[in-house]
Amino acid sequence: MIESGGKINLPKAVATQSESRGTTVTITPKHEIFVDQKVIKEENLEKTLQDALNTRADKTVILRGDKDVLLGDTVKVMSIIKRAGASEIAIAAEAERKVR
Repeated sequence: MIESGGKINLPKAVATQSESRGTTVTITPKHEIFVDQKVIKEENLEKTLQDALNTRADKTVILRGDKDVLLGDTVKVMSIIKRAGASEIAIAAEAERKVR
């Protein structure tokens, strides 16, 4: 379990790549949304992200979501992230560990 503003279990992926630090959005199974570890309401997400992105040269947003967050919720948040001005959205995942 990784903590960054909210408690989540990241999904596992076969191959992962490190992403430079950008603005982080976290979605928890309790429908909480965090921007850079600060809890915000969904209706304030776009404005909060615009403000955060305007202070950085890197317009990448790293989306961290618990593996139990519904796809519909994730897609909704991703569309808000793009509207807010993100150039890219990176999806956070944990590297799958191979059993030996």
